[in-house]
Amino acid sequence: MHISEDSRSDHNTLVPAQFSSRAAGTAIWALSSAIGFTWKVSLSGQTNMAPSERADYGRIYAFWHSQLLPLSFKFRDSGIHAIVSRSRDGILASYIAGKWRHSIISGSSHRGGTAVLRQSIKVLNDQGSIAITPDGPRGPREVVKSGAAQLAALSGAPVIILTVKPQQVWRLKSWDRFMIPKPFTRVNIHVSAPLYAGDVPDSNDKVESVRTLIQEKFDVASKLA
Repeated sequence: MHISEDSRSDHNTLVPAQFSSRAAGTAIWALSSAIGFTWKVSLSGQTNMAPSERADYGRIYAFWHSQLLPLSFKFRDSGIHAIVSRSRDGILASYIAGKWRHSIISGSSHRGGTAVLRQSIKVLNDQGSIAITPDGPRGPREVVKSGAAQLAALSGAPVIILTVKPQQVWRLKSWDRFMIPKPFTRVNIHVSAPLYAGDVPDSNDKVESVRTLIQEKFDVASKLA
């Protein structure tokens, strides 16, 4: 993970983005909420590990970037800390997530990575939960990168994979084929069993071994939702 450089040019481009994102974010939040309240959502799998269930230990929730909308809406008010990139799209996503009362950790593996890792470990040590999209913010689509594995290996917190399967859905023409479940459709959210980095045999590259296992669990979970 790399440390980003806070330059004056970055700050100057961020300010107008925040103003434009606030207006767009309010409109998207209102429309998404109106649609979301019509969904018929069910949970499957290890439902006692869902973000809405309280625990006395930290948890890492991992899901594909394309499934951000239904999960953010369903688990609003759950106290999750979401890792969101500092890109223009990330600023927009942060505003919408904040409207659903998620806490935000700003950064990614490319920008502010060391600070993100430090903040995330603190949240987990304080018995909080982290949400991360391991193929975000730029893809490749549905390919796990090392961030979630590194966080799991350093914190010891379990990784729980969330997978969304709507009966009817719109897909945007974006890199991740972003998912918008249609109004009144049924939406199933599968909650995986917890995955612990400590259960992965030691190797020369423990993080890569954990990353590979997370990818394998995602591939299995996608068939179960």
